[in-house]
Amino acid sequence: MAFPGTYNINYYLGDTQEFKVYPKNNDGSAFDLTGFSNPKFIIAPTRGAAVENQIAAYAEIATDPSGVHILCAIRPEDATKLDATIQYVYDIELILPESAERNNKSYDIVHTVLTGNLTITQDITTEESGAPEPLPNNPSNLVTGNITDTTIQVSWTAPTTGGTVENYKLAIIPYTTDTNTLIGAIQSSSTSISSDNTSYTFFGLTENTDYSILVLSTNETGDADYANALTNAAAITTADNPLTAEPDFFVTNDGANAYLIDGVSNDTITVVRGETYVINVDAAGHPFHIQTVPSPYSDTDSYDVGIANNGTDNGNITWSVAQNAPDTLFYACQFHSTMGGTIIVVDGGS
Repeated sequence: MAFPGTYNINYYLGDTQEFKVYPKNNDGSAFDLTGFSNPKFIIAPTRGAAVENQIAAYAEIATDPSGVHILCAIRPEDATKLDATIQYVYDIELILPESAERNNKSYDIVHTVLTGNLTITQDITTEESGAPEPLPNNPSNLVTGNITDTTIQVSWTAPTTGGTVENYKLAIIPYTTDTNTLIGAIQSSSTSISSDNTSYTFFGLTENTDYSILVLSTNETGDADYANALTNAAAITTADNPLTAEPDFFVTNDGANAYLIDGVSNDTITVVRGETYVINVDAAGHPFHIQTVPSPYSDTDSYDVGIANNGTDNGNITWSVAQNAPDTLFYACQFHSTMGGTIIVVDGGS
């Protein structure tokens, strides 16, 4: 017998791959397959693998003009049990049942006629997937609904062409017409809703603020064109909250040279006893302090009566001016002596 022979197989996953095995004797003549039945074509991840990890592919003894042979096949149903990341081994066996006797005992004669490795090439598509779903088109007709000081409700019309929409990605940013800013906002957004919905309410917004809203279609294939995401041409503005205290003074800065009080360098601030004021500070790196002595800043002379958030460099200072407040106070930067000015305190009607 001139076997087991060795032959390595490359299988294209999902196909039917047939081959024929013609066992030979040592002299090259055909091996007599008479009496042999139930040939086996076994595929396994390793030799010695447990039975439950073995795959029984197709094998039968058949005849064609070239002679009696073993017809073997890996079928699509076998492919469902194979992993393209694994290199398998296989054996093809012949069995002659209980035909040999030794010591008055009968037993099967088994010959492994062919062995080798089985590598797999992954198919590009599977039967279930077919061609990928086309990319969706973007929605149209953005319409604003209810708007409050902290919310904006919008709705839109779903696209009627392009691939099926699975989800809508949404974004809201301060109003802009800059294309790159709009594209960046929708690309990086993590807000997404099912395509079953064609409306959405944005929460947690700031009153009296202009916004840009973007809506983009997506599906399993990918996102629609970012540059053509649905957005508003004109600003959408949140409502005013009449209960919110509006700033009475706006404080910014001219570098480290001076504070700008409503745009005027180190201007004098006048307040009335018994009134409450909001001072909006937008001067990063220049903490704004109210104190009893002129600049420079003195932590031992801070004036804090009726004042909340004294010393902020970004936010609101709220000041309820006491009836016994001094006639003259001062403001000063914590770090720069050139940034400071005078606060005049007067009685009501003065």
